[in-house]
Amino acid sequence: MTNNLEDIPITERIVVQEYMKEPFLIENLKFDIRLYVLITSCDPLKIFLYHEGIVRFATEEFKPNSTN
Repeated sequence: MTNNLEDIPITERIVVQEYMKEPFLIENLKFDIRLYVLITSCDPLKIFLYHEGIVRFATEEFKPNSTN
């Protein structure tokens, strides 16, 4: 893990995730959405978005000052 983009080595495959201190909530539950994207070219830019993704919801309500 890193907090600095310069620390990430250039590889063929990479997963990027950012922690949010004040997350968006739905009915006081945290959630995440996973979208699958393939970038095949940068110049010209070619991006493909897979039509299906994943949404997950927490089973317990979010508590801002919790250690979990």
